[in-house]
Amino acid sequence: MSDPNDPQRQPGEPEPPRFGQRLPPEGPPRYGAQDGPGGGPDASGPAGPGGAGPGEDGPAALERPRPLRLAVILMYVGAVMSLFDTIAASTTRDAQRQMAEQVATEQGAPGLAGQMADFVFTVSVAVPLIAVLLWVWMAVKNGQGRSWARVVATVFGGLAVVGFLFSIGQQTALPAQLAFGVLRLLLAVSILVLLWNRESTEYYEAVSARRRA
Repeated sequence: MSDPNDPQRQPGEPEPPRFGQRLPPEGPPRYGAQDGPGGGPDASGPAGPGGAGPGEDGPAALERPRPLRLAVILMYVGAVMSLFDTIAASTTRDAQRQMAEQVATEQGAPGLAGQMADFVFTVSVAVPLIAVLLWVWMAVKNGQGRSWARVVATVFGGLAVVGFLFSIGQQTALPAQLAFGVLRLLLAVSILVLLWNRESTEYYEAVSARRRA
């Protein structure tokens, strides 16, 4: 054990570590680490103000770029549009039943009209409701910078484009349906452009690097 009164030690020279004393880690701070006013960890949390604590997935210490924020907002807009689809479908049950009775009569099976109407009604309500959940899911995960979520959102955007082209090919499509389809197409394309923006790409890469660290 060193003697603090050792004459060979120069004034101001730090005292050598004692036996069993832990030394502070050397080297530069890790990626995303934040220091408090005194040079050490911020007292407000493990990762500083707004930082991600142990076990948290989101890289809260990284600022989300503006293009990605806009993309997330547009995803929530898509969720609201799908919610309106669900509400609209729930108000057309009588019309769907009449159509099912007509089709069942033409097919020579009028007794199946009720089952056909229930099936069509369930699908017309469930599909947009599932779309609402998918929109919200994609908004949350892309907002967290998950690279796989961007890929999944791109696939959904491609399906939206294909669905629009399919609706155009149908001669029974109403002008209002086509206009709504154009709005959805613009929404999907805008989201994809924002997700693959350079700033958004750098954010996704930074998040992936931090999660691997």
